[in-house]
Amino acid sequence: ENQQRKKTSSIHSDGRRHFIVYLSQGPASSYRRLQRRFDSLPNAIFFYHSYDQDCQGCIFQPKTTLPEGRNLVLKHAYMTLSGMNHTGLEHSEPLRLVDQVKYYIMMDDDVEIQCVRSRRDCWLEYHQMLLDSRTTWPLLAPKFYVDADDEPTLYHTCRDDSLWVMRWDYIHMLYPYPTLHQEKTWNIYVQAVWERFKRCFPNAFLTHKGYRNVNARHGDYPKGLRKGLVVEILNSEYPALGPWSINRTQRERPFRCTRALREPPVQSEVDPACKVLTEQRFERWINGTYTP
Repeated sequence: ENQQRKKTSSIHSDGRRHFIVYLSQGPASSYRRLQRRFDSLPNAIFFYHSYDQDCQGCIFQPKTTLPEGRNLVLKHAYMTLSGMNHTGLEHSEPLRLVDQVKYYIMMDDDVEIQCVRSRRDCWLEYHQMLLDSRTTWPLLAPKFYVDADDEPTLYHTCRDDSLWVMRWDYIHMLYPYPTLHQEKTWNIYVQAVWERFKRCFPNAFLTHKGYRNVNARHGDYPKGLRKGLVVEILNSEYPALGPWSINRTQRERPFRCTRALREPPVQSEVDPACKVLTEQRFERWINGTYTP
């Protein structure tokens, strides 16, 4: 917490949301590398969960599964920022940092962002794009290996989960991760998210034409379509939106379970029933009355 306070002490609090919160998990050996990266970005706050060894500045809990770890680091960040006040130079009253966050970024520890044209490191440019007042879309993700360099900015329902950008008021659409069948395979949770977005928020992820998620290893991870397990998760966690079924075939192109659009229909909105259910679920999780 002291590190977060020190880093934001010179930022003006002008009432706008102007912080990007980076969330990651992995081995303790990755923490310092990521910390240096995000310490170099303006208005960035970084939280990291280590699952193998304790490390100064990280959140340590051993032997967590992927959904457990992602839930842990997001909840820790949200609760920490909710309890931290920040007095800016233009305001006499302190503002909670959680009320000044624009986007949360959930990412794997081995993700890199490249500029599509130059193929060089592009973390600063991507970060600045998210801070730009013209960037307002609720969910974003960079291009992945299935996307051609010359493709324009598109809107997808399915995006690889190694990096998701969530506007502050849309984190309930992704969190908390369900933990049912967590011992089986990590990919069923991604599939469950995709199926829910097909129902609740089609074409939700803006895929900007200028940036690419370079994480070739992730494309090689075993996936498979475990329909029965995914349906069981959805019926357990979101029964009011069911009954659930999956009509997708094994041969569908990965990460593109529905057609990508150049422009979303009007301003694509979350289905009202989904919005109420996911918001209530998120609030109960944060206040401790619900455990996924």
